[in-house]
Amino acid sequence: MNINFSLFTFHFSLFIFHFSLFTFHFSLFTFHFSFPKLTTSYQIQLFMANDINGFWEILKIVLPALIVFITAYFLFRDMLENDQRRRDFEFRVVNAKEITPVKLQAYERLTLFLERISPESMLIRHSPHEVTVSQYHQILLSTIRQEFEHNLSQQIYVSPILWETIRGAKEKLISVINRSAEELDQTLPGYELSKKIFNNYLDEDPSPVKLALTDLKKEVGKLL
Repeated sequence: MNINFSLFTFHFSLFIFHFSLFTFHFSLFTFHFSFPKLTTSYQIQLFMANDINGFWEILKIVLPALIVFITAYFLFRDMLENDQRRRDFEFRVVNAKEITPVKLQAYERLTLFLERISPESMLIRHSPHEVTVSQYHQILLSTIRQEFEHNLSQQIYVSPILWETIRGAKEKLISVINRSAEELDQTLPGYELSKKIFNNYLDEDPSPVKLALTDLKKEVGKLL
């Protein structure tokens, strides 16, 4: 209702302003065609005095109309901006109620991903029985890539900085595995690679997976 009233005031003020401008231009038009008919100096002075009085009378109409028009314009603009801000706030509140559970689920899945690719967990789940270093190397890389691809869609629910930290932890772990495999004879039993990876990973201080988990927990803390 307030917006409708402001809109009416705005259009009414605009009408008065344009009407005043029309009156002003009509007066100038009359002055232009009347001036050539004036012959004596006294007639010209008399006409100019009357025309100035008429000009001030028109100005008395134009100025208030202009003030009302400007006031109504700014009031109407402020009301529209306030209404838009209110709508945006309501939209964010409604979305927060719906998105927060989904975001929490994404954080849970990424936590599980980091836990599953950590050497402490992955080397136990994928025991290197009856495989060579070369075979075990490929098994571990394939496992990490599959786990990562399975969670790719979760990046839309977390901050870009956190996602890059998680991706960096994955790449760092792959680098450790590749370096460990290069340090061994490829025909050796797979458990040799398991030991080498674990030892090399312990040399990484701080652990990239633990760093990613720490950043993830901090971001979740800001959300709750």
